[in-house]
Amino acid sequence: MKKLLLVVLLSFPSVAFAELPDVARLFEEQKSAVVSIKTDQGKSSFELAVSGKGTGKQGSGFVISKDGYILTNYHVIATADTITVAFSNGTSHKANLVGSDENLDIALLKIKPNKEINFVRLGKSERLKVGAWVVAIGNPFGLEYSVTTGIVSAKGRNLGANLYDDFIQTDASINPGNSGGPLFDMDGKVIGINTMVIRDGQGIGFAVPIDVVKTIIPQLKTKGYVARGYMGVGFQDLDKELAESYDLPINHGVLVGNVGKSGPSAKAGLLPGDVLTHIDGTRIKSLPQIFRKVAQIRPGKKVGLEVLREGKKKRLSITLEERPDTKRPKKKMISKRPYHPGFGAKTKAINRALSRRLGVKTGIGVVVQSVHEQTPASKILRPGDVILQANKTVVSTPEELDRAVLSQNKSKAIRFKLMRQGQTHFVATRL
Repeated sequence: MKKLLLVVLLSFPSVAFAELPDVARLFEEQKSAVVSIKTDQGKSSFELAVSGKGTGKQGSGFVISKDGYILTNYHVIATADTITVAFSNGTSHKANLVGSDENLDIALLKIKPNKEINFVRLGKSERLKVGAWVVAIGNPFGLEYSVTTGIVSAKGRNLGANLYDDFIQTDASINPGNSGGPLFDMDGKVIGINTMVIRDGQGIGFAVPIDVVKTIIPQLKTKGYVARGYMGVGFQDLDKELAESYDLPINHGVLVGNVGKSGPSAKAGLLPGDVLTHIDGTRIKSLPQIFRKVAQIRPGKKVGLEVLREGKKKRLSITLEERPDTKRPKKKMISKRPYHPGFGAKTKAINRALSRRLGVKTGIGVVVQSVHEQTPASKILRPGDVILQANKTVVSTPEELDRAVLSQNKSKAIRFKLMRQGQTHFVATRL
């Protein structure tokens, strides 16, 4: 029996001794281009006030060019006053934020290297196959330069975070601190940016496909944000019943629900009830696909559409506009002054993450990030306060607060309505 088993094993050596990926070689070749990212918000940061957790964050990133551009996640550096990147050889550099995109959770940093530095090669995530081996390098829980391996569990995952979800799912261990780090294929090329995990899940991590990231890097470098295409139309999935009513197979395009009166789609001649099947030569099958496709088209570009209207094919052309984006980084749109020098408070608009943490509605009020000593603000405000009104003026952006302060009669006290630790407060001070 033993002799028979040995004959079987020798007959099928690939089964008995399957070749495993050479993770050690890949790690040694790529670790010098992977960085640890640490941020600091200063002693007066509102983060400590609202969460009770310290004033900084830690994550991962990777160098993409010899002149010092680095990719990471937006949420790693979102509230940072200073950003420091550390390399595997022990050197560290201060980094500047070049641009960011909260929708994809991507940030582009820049350092000034003292000497030539190594950088990664960007692969093609479109070619990635489910079941392929992948390797993650990062700093989980602050344990620097940890390496894990696994396979691609799925592609095109939509987790409902926003319109542009298109994640790679992997069972390579990804934990807090891995955020922003690279996901490599076995050729040593980056095919994704490790971004999130499912809480309480085991072996369920997600990465942003590098093909999507490559399309936005030029805009992050030149504009600091991502301008996405906009059609000005509401779409619906063509579900089983709707498809049947149109005598169409399921997933045969998307249904046009409403058309904005003066938007690009109205000018192109789209009508409610049209079934959009192609845009810019791409076959459309679902809502996530049309949202991602339109977002990738440069605003101002004229592209072709193909629709079914009352069962007949019709070709149209549309010139896309720039999508209004409420998540665009405010610092690209406001005055260079982070706070009014005569007042002394640095504030931030309330986004969705902050609204949940602070218990207020998105878009209502501004949160105090820091307060400078020996200023009028230092007498009445604390980091973590939410300013709802300045006198009778409702404020929802730092600009509105700045205008209210600037217009205040200096001989009279200015009154603020606050939300502090869930309770309403009124405070006043002279400027």
